[in-house]
Amino acid sequence: MGEDRKTYPTKIWLSFDWKQAEMYFLCLFSKDSVLKQALYSQDFHSYVASLLDNISIEDVNPTNREIAKAISFNLIYSGFNAKITMANILKKRPDLNEDQVSDMLDKYQSTFFCLFNWVKKSVLDWRDNAGYMTYFMGAKKFIPVPKYVTADCDPDKLLYTKQGRLCINTFGQNSVGLLLKSVCSKIFSNALLREKTTQYIPLFDSLSFLADTENLDYILRAVDEYATPIITHDGFEISMKVDWSISDKSWGDLKKFEYVNECKNKLYYQWDIV
Repeated sequence: MGEDRKTYPTKIWLSFDWKQAEMYFLCLFSKDSVLKQALYSQDFHSYVASLLDNISIEDVNPTNREIAKAISFNLIYSGFNAKITMANILKKRPDLNEDQVSDMLDKYQSTFFCLFNWVKKSVLDWRDNAGYMTYFMGAKKFIPVPKYVTADCDPDKLLYTKQGRLCINTFGQNSVGLLLKSVCSKIFSNALLREKTTQYIPLFDSLSFLADTENLDYILRAVDEYATPIITHDGFEISMKVDWSISDKSWGDLKKFEYVNECKNKLYYQWDIV
């Protein structure tokens, strides 16, 4: 990687990654307007912390923010299993006790109740659809329902099964992966981008590539538009956000930089999910 500039003297490394990508799709499908407001805020975790602690966002300190971040990520990666989330947070934050974490989890659930209602409905649909879960753009994934799960098994019990947690955990991951494939497809279908970019490295919620420095403005604007579409579902819409990184040395030396697309009008790629 250190030889990139010698091999490609007129090219530069660019990379974008989506902010809270999985949470965006959970927000979209759950139609949680409070979660959408948090995602559109300047800092998602600080905004969530202000809601959980009932304080202004200006009064959020690093500790408040770190706890809110831990709750959000642990809920996603545990498939919204409160017991696993609590255990993980207590392991990382020995200064907290079970009652404190339990209160925060309860507040999180009451704040984003549409999200939690969707999670419960989704595991019930997974159970009733013989193990099939529907993701972004109608894609389906099969996760077998355990034989011991009965027709009257409530959603909380389903979320205590490994398979039930997996169907929620992989929902965001699979949706982000499908979006990344779609963005790559749009890039490759653009003749100029195909000619002026190379060395694509897709990594879950990010894409890195070498870009021609002479066409940098166009490349940034075009890829930024592809990567931040309006996505609609059942009358609810979200617009993805990305962070950009750049390096004139190597892929391993990428540094974040601020990019604002002044030409953006949000009239480009709009996906309607049924």
